[in-house]
Amino acid sequence: MKIAVFTTQDNFMGELFAAAYKQNAGPSLHTIFAVKDRSDLQFSLLSKILMARKMLGVRGLWQRLRQKMKKISWIESLQFPSTNLYFVEDANDLKTQNILMADNFDLLISIGAPRIITFNTLKLVRLGGINVHNGKLPVYRGHFGTFWEVLEGEPLHFTTIHRMVPKVDAGEILAEGISDRKEFRSFFDLMKHKKSEGGKLLAEVLNQIESTQRFSPLPVSEFRQTQYFGWPNHKDVLRFNWNYVRTQSAAAQRA
Repeated sequence: MKIAVFTTQDNFMGELFAAAYKQNAGPSLHTIFAVKDRSDLQFSLLSKILMARKMLGVRGLWQRLRQKMKKISWIESLQFPSTNLYFVEDANDLKTQNILMADNFDLLISIGAPRIITFNTLKLVRLGGINVHNGKLPVYRGHFGTFWEVLEGEPLHFTTIHRMVPKVDAGEILAEGISDRKEFRSFFDLMKHKKSEGGKLLAEVLNQIESTQRFSPLPVSEFRQTQYFGWPNHKDVLRFNWNYVRTQSAAAQRA
């Protein structure tokens, strides 16, 4: 199965995802498209430090700084010996689409891709695309699902693998990992867990698709209300409180 991966050039703790993917015998990745990060989602250096300190704590901030100083490459940790690598401006530009058409890919994977992959790009791949999402779907559609789960006081946290369709984060769910907030000391520890769980789940889903040549979606849960969550702003970060936990899930209240 010929797999194309679209991802960001800088994925914090992404090496944990890559290690779990390979430890669980995920299929070889034919090509990685490292997509340029979005400038509109960038904060000032001071803001980044303050946000990282509030959400990650001293331990998480120090690890982030070490990663930057050592120039740990998330892309290199995900590559296989035969993997092709392209650095692209946009996941949907003509250059990228021409590569997809020329190489006849079977499946497209989005792992934290900084830009929405359009239907015109997805339809160039035989089986379409699947996405790794850090949040419960369809309740926490959009950016940085783990942040919004914590901000909403969710007692349970989700890692989701789903099919990609024209509506963002609305495709069939193929795998779901569930974790209890009480298992983790901090947001930093939860993020580490989700990175590893995402790699494990993706490997399992891709091995299943490779052996059956079809998708096996999970049963559908209906929700009265869903919304698209954007990138958190400074006010959202100031409201962030790791110790706030609801007695009942906000997602359950929308069911």
